[in-house]
Amino acid sequence: EEKKTLCSEVRKYMLETVSRNGGHLSSNLGSVELTVALLSVFDIPEDKVIFDVGHQSYPYKILTDRKEAFKTLRQKGGLSGFPKINESKYDFATGGHASTSISSALGIAEAEKHLGKRNNIITVIGDGALTGGLAFEGINNISATSDKLIIVINDNEMSISENVGAFSRHLSDLRASAEYQKTKKGVKVALDSIPLLGKGIKTVLASSKNAVKKAIYKNSYFSDMGIDCYGPIDGHDLERLISAFTACKNENAPCVVHIVTKKGKGYPFSEMNPKKFHGVGPFDIKTGKNEETTKSSFSKEFGDYMLGKAADNENLCAITAAMADGTGLFSYSEAFPERFYDVGIAEEHAAVFASGLATGGMIPVVAIYSAFLLRATDEIINDCAIEKRHVVFAVDRAGFVGADGETHNGLFDVSVFSSVPGTEIYCPSNYQELREMLDEAIDENDGVCFVRYPKGAEDESVSEFSYSKNSVDKVISNNSESVIITYGATFAAALSAAKKTGADLIKINKISGYKLVPDMLSSYKKVVFAEEGIKKGSVAEKLGSLLSEKGISVKYKVIAVEDEFVPHMTVSEARENYSLSEKGIIRTIEEM
Repeated sequence: EEKKTLCSEVRKYMLETVSRNGGHLSSNLGSVELTVALLSVFDIPEDKVIFDVGHQSYPYKILTDRKEAFKTLRQKGGLSGFPKINESKYDFATGGHASTSISSALGIAEAEKHLGKRNNIITVIGDGALTGGLAFEGINNISATSDKLIIVINDNEMSISENVGAFSRHLSDLRASAEYQKTKKGVKVALDSIPLLGKGIKTVLASSKNAVKKAIYKNSYFSDMGIDCYGPIDGHDLERLISAFTACKNENAPCVVHIVTKKGKGYPFSEMNPKKFHGVGPFDIKTGKNEETTKSSFSKEFGDYMLGKAADNENLCAITAAMADGTGLFSYSEAFPERFYDVGIAEEHAAVFASGLATGGMIPVVAIYSAFLLRATDEIINDCAIEKRHVVFAVDRAGFVGADGETHNGLFDVSVFSSVPGTEIYCPSNYQELREMLDEAIDENDGVCFVRYPKGAEDESVSEFSYSKNSVDKVISNNSESVIITYGATFAAALSAAKKTGADLIKINKISGYKLVPDMLSSYKKVVFAEEGIKKGSVAEKLGSLLSEKGISVKYKVIAVEDEFVPHMTVSEARENYSLSEKGIIRTIEEM
């Protein structure tokens, strides 16, 4: 009874904190009983819990050593919104990306076995994360590697968008097969009541239990892989959860506990609309209304563009990786379901699938967040670029993303993909340029293209700029001795800084355009390149190398993220922190 009270208290505390700070609410409200049961049965940190992604780890943070610190959730210098190794001795893997937990837990379990330890290693993975190929790679390796690993499937019937694919349907079948559990229990009770013969019959039945399971389950993926499966279990029934975890704790074999939870449990607005409250900004608890007032965003504008473009071009199709809402494609998915493909959390598959569609004559536009697109690097190079397929990647959340921090910042895509031969990267600074650059990428380019744009809304100070069709433009020409070079989201700050300092301004529209810049710099003494990305391998570094090759000698300063991962903070805080704000660019020019 005290644990049930504790669950209510944790939900209330989470709700109060997330309503102030923003965060991932729906999935965390659904994982409270799960967390209390885990901490009741297992001896953490000797036993270890690995949360996949970490969207369901808030109750765990509160109930380990971070109750007071939880008030600083997602704030600069405060707690991360994901598990983080350097945050607590109770976190054993840094979260943020999906489908990694089984491989990570399997590695820890194997290491402990070699060291003579027999602790329990538990991974908590959502049904959405199980659509990722990496999860299947880990499962496939279990029977060959581990003799003790517990996989908890937190099945809430959705990730961010609705779950897709065969495995999602398989879990649905299991949810509907509580009949198996009832039948098993009824047969056991009946046999126990038969004198003499009952025990023998039970032994025979036990030896063929997999056949019985298959007859009722139709097919059990985990059983076929040699892994015992408990459930489905009500993920809000503490007593049953504790019983199942205790049974697994005492086994010396890999096992799966399949639990069914409700996203948004205990908060009616979140229960009714779990997508809205998956990742949410500050909101009013009483009304459920979000305090954010942004009417539009680059993601929404991209989605609106795709709706209109698809109506005019019947060969255009859209692909996303479990992010129909986040990438702005939900309306498109309803309007053109036959040309919309949600492949689940499977970015690598998305890239190769897109190459196949392009081979067959379609024009695929693949919308994926910058940080997640890096998972498909090998496939983009080998299956798209080498084959010269016309695939357009809409790279959402490019640059700083704010409170999600290290694992979500889109700071590496330009460094990685600008090195791939035959590709082009477009960098719109406003909605109008986004539409115009997408038009060129889709209609006029015949290779691999990236159109990268930031999280959030356009800066109104640059909303009137239109794409000139040039790879690079000199936007301000005052015959100054100083020039600022930039692209994309940093253009607004650079424009303001140029106006206040009297510096000239060069805007790169397509990353390949940096090769044209040296011929524009002969009259300058000071050059500042402002780039919202990682410095290593950046366009700024490539330009610096080119200047050296051409024997052009100028004072050259690069403003970019140095050799580090950017922790969680607001986008404006990050830009100020790394001198990519108006003030930071001005300060750099003055210091030179």
